[in-house]
Amino acid sequence: MNIRWLSWLTLCLAPMLAAQPHTAPWTAFGPGSSPTDALVARVDTNGMLRTVFPRSSLPLDNQVWGGTVDIDNATSIAIISSTVYPAAMLFIDPSGSVQKSLAISPAMPGAGYLQDIVLDDDGTFLVVRGPGNTVPAALLRVSRSGSVTTVFSSAAVPRPRSIVLDGDTGDYYLAESLSRRLVQVSRDGGGVTSLGTWPTSFWHERISYQIRTGMILHPEFVGAGPFSIWQMTPGGTVSTYVTIPSSLAILDVRPDRSSARSERMFATTHQLSGTFYLIDDASRSVTSLRSGGAPGQSLVPPREVASCRTAPGQWEFRLHFEGQPKQPFAMAFSLAGMRPGMVLSDGRKILLQPDVLTYLSLSGRLDPVLTGNLGVLDPDGRAVVLLDLQNAPSLTGFNLFGLAVTLDPSAPVGLRTIADPIRIRL
Repeated sequence: MNIRWLSWLTLCLAPMLAAQPHTAPWTAFGPGSSPTDALVARVDTNGMLRTVFPRSSLPLDNQVWGGTVDIDNATSIAIISSTVYPAAMLFIDPSGSVQKSLAISPAMPGAGYLQDIVLDDDGTFLVVRGPGNTVPAALLRVSRSGSVTTVFSSAAVPRPRSIVLDGDTGDYYLAESLSRRLVQVSRDGGGVTSLGTWPTSFWHERISYQIRTGMILHPEFVGAGPFSIWQMTPGGTVSTYVTIPSSLAILDVRPDRSSARSERMFATTHQLSGTFYLIDDASRSVTSLRSGGAPGQSLVPPREVASCRTAPGQWEFRLHFEGQPKQPFAMAFSLAGMRPGMVLSDGRKILLQPDVLTYLSLSGRLDPVLTGNLGVLDPDGRAVVLLDLQNAPSLTGFNLFGLAVTLDPSAPVGLRTIADPIRIRL
């Protein structure tokens, strides 16, 4: 099979394809209120839950306040806070075994609780630390070897609670609980901009970024219900995304696959009730999927592509299309951004704005700068794309965008899956 010709043909004829939301399970994290609760679980789109890491695996004094998924798109990373144990990151494989633990700060309460964590585009981790008796609140960067540096710490943001990356620029959005503000922090930590104020106060709610619109979403937790999910534009304008007619407060809401014809949102309540909601983006209809026995602190959607900087100017893109062994794939790149991209005739979206780089990357003309972006996944549905810009220092500081698809001759026009776009800062 000629992968290059098939990938080119696919992008040209993609309007004939059917819509496809995620089918792989999500990862959920929560503190757990009893030994039988899950601290880490996998939750499918029907609300079925499989415990990965039970509450009984940790001393009761430890609390899981959030988590993310590593660059292999399989390993769960839970952030642990305690009053007697050091704050740490636990790397947990799909079978529930702890692969390693990285200590972030000394034992509590003096060091401040870990509030949230995200994977940055270079493969390092950004951890939000709340204020303690001996240290101020801070945004920390944790390397893959465990070294910790401070990205940002300021009295102007005294109680940061949640973090999300700006998909267009790579800057950091922080939710501040005392003032209810959303602030934007530059990647070097030197620039801080207050964007807007949420209508309600923060407890441990998580903010999220909607790739398709650039909106920031914030669920409502404080109050007696019904509870709203708010959305804020990059300019700071706040409006109601949806109101959930329930007495169960919302802690997290996350968009599903951005390429789908009608995007979906998943929301979760506090772990004591453990309810998951499915929200249709077009109609804003709300469906309750599950109630009870589920971690409800934070959600992480399935991810097909993650990036990691392996050396100055060198990058790896780790692909993992679960359930698609030995599937042909293609990954295209652009310097023009994600939007508006292409809206297909069936309503699906390819959120990559094509430019000259897009066509060069799909034609194979960037070898040896770009290698492995046209090929076949391994038996586990994985592949690694390599980018080497050591000899192109003039590109430093630019944002590069990429998007991967899988190809299947038996599917309409040969395209099976459109992954979410990814952005790196060169």
